[in-house]
Amino acid sequence: MLNFAKLSRAGEIESPLTGRWFTAKWIPDPGSGELLNIGVGFVADGGELSMKFAEDFTRLACLYDEGLAEFHAKLACQMAFEILSEDTSRRGKLTDNLIIEDRGYAQCADADLFVKQLFDDLVTIARPKTADRKQPFTSIALETAYNRIKHDLKIALGIHHAEHCPSDPYQTVNDKFGAERLYLPFRKSTSVATLTTAAYANPYRVKSNLYDGFRSVEIALQKKIAGAGAMFVVLPGDGLDAKMKTEIENEIDQVYAFTRRHHIHIESDVDVGMLGARVAEWCEVAAPLH
Repeated sequence: MLNFAKLSRAGEIESPLTGRWFTAKWIPDPGSGELLNIGVGFVADGGELSMKFAEDFTRLACLYDEGLAEFHAKLACQMAFEILSEDTSRRGKLTDNLIIEDRGYAQCADADLFVKQLFDDLVTIARPKTADRKQPFTSIALETAYNRIKHDLKIALGIHHAEHCPSDPYQTVNDKFGAERLYLPFRKSTSVATLTTAAYANPYRVKSNLYDGFRSVEIALQKKIAGAGAMFVVLPGDGLDAKMKTEIENEIDQVYAFTRRHHIHIESDVDVGMLGARVAEWCEVAAPLH
């Protein structure tokens, strides 16, 4: 339970900070209206702002089956942080999924410490989950990764989003062998990039996915659709048994070496959000990466 006696001891010292505190509430499902605290903050009377938002969302797996819950929770935290950084007075329902609630007057000796204590007491969803058994492996489909990254790029690239993310991620080429569909969801200048996923518990599927990604970029270069190419790869997370993990890592290492020999830039990450940030950085770099 929130201990206001502990938080308000600053009133016993000379010249405490005074102001108002707030909570950031996330609504996972607007239909049910359930609220979860994802952050807290304090605005001193002088306008100084202190905030803290959740970073660990492993507990969401216990509450929701929806695989995108963690992604949307992180997005809500990011949105709240940016909105409040621009205007510390914003309160109320900011979106269908985000509310900033004023919680009233407070005083403290140290704003950051006060906010940390509030966070520890109120943002229970951020408390790390104690693992009592091995977490199962979770695969990540290409369409899932693409949708998450595309959403991130709309925010990161703003008005330039359409320049780098074509509405149709596929491009068809025709030659004497017939038609070939190339998966090229990201572009910049004279460069193209593909996305693929190695986040499967099947080394043959991983090898096939990586080869398909390489083939899309390689053909684009051969057909002079682009002068340079890149691959972005979603890596498998925890949960694989040791033998399977070794087999998949070997497949990834072989394809990495093969790709680099063909002068195709390659980047990877187990976190789709971090991989999306790498894609955004690639889009905004003027010169092609090698």
